[in-house]
Amino acid sequence: MKVILLKPVTSLGLAGSVVNVSDGFAVNYLIPQKLASSNLIVTTHKVQVGNGNQPLTQVDKDLLNSVANLQVVIKVTANDKGKLYEAIKAGQVASVLRSKKKINVKAEQLHFIKPIKELGEHQVNLKIANQAINFKLIVEKI
Repeated sequence: MKVILLKPVTSLGLAGSVVNVSDGFAVNYLIPQKLASSNLIVTTHKVQVGNGNQPLTQVDKDLLNSVANLQVVIKVTANDKGKLYEAIKAGQVASVLRSKKKINVKAEQLHFIKPIKELGEHQVNLKIANQAINFKLIVEKI
């Protein structure tokens, strides 16, 4: 089913994009959440293409600057080979940023380049509007 996105969807595209998705995904998730519309003719006039290029607010700019050269350390349990018992999730990183660094981010704004399942240094991507910046996440054993 072809739908037009009303809001940016991480795995599909920006607002205004026409994408082809499975019928069930469109009917059961995208349309009820008001993330997309199946009425392409009417909706294309309502959606302004370029919603993804919204200018950053000063708060967003300050947030990106505060994360620029940041190193975040998370201590977790791991086996002797350095493998984690449970993968690190975006919500855990967001809560550490909020509590220890006083940086208010949402878990949806954080993206991992690959799943974090072992000790060491990893890159985390913070995406706000159309801007993205990477910071270093260091996973250590307790």
